[in-house]
Amino acid sequence: MAENKIPESLERLFWSYDFASLHLEKDRRVIVKQVLSYGNIEDWKWLISEYGKSRVRETISDFSESEFRPQTLKLIKILLEAKPSYVSRNTR
Repeated sequence: MAENKIPESLERLFWSYDFASLHLEKDRRVIVKQVLSYGNIEDWKWLISEYGKSRVRETISDFSESEFRPQTLKLIKILLEAKPSYVSRNTR
C-alpha cells in the first residue's frame, strides 16, 4: 500500500467519491464513516489498524447517531465502545 492511500479492496465502499484522490488524513472523516457504514469486519479491522481504536472513536464522536444505520450503530457501540454525538445537526 502506498503512503496515504486506501487499499484498492475498499474502493467498493466509496462509490460516490473520487477514490484515487482520497487521502488517509485529509479525508479521515469520510473514510471512517464509509468503512463503518458499508464495510465488513475485515474492512473494520483495516480501519482500526490504520487509525487506531482511539482515533476512530474520536472521529465517530463528530457524527450524529442519525448518520449511521441502526445495525451499524449497535456494532459501533459494542465493538468500538464508542458513541456518536447525541447532538442533532438539525437543531433549530
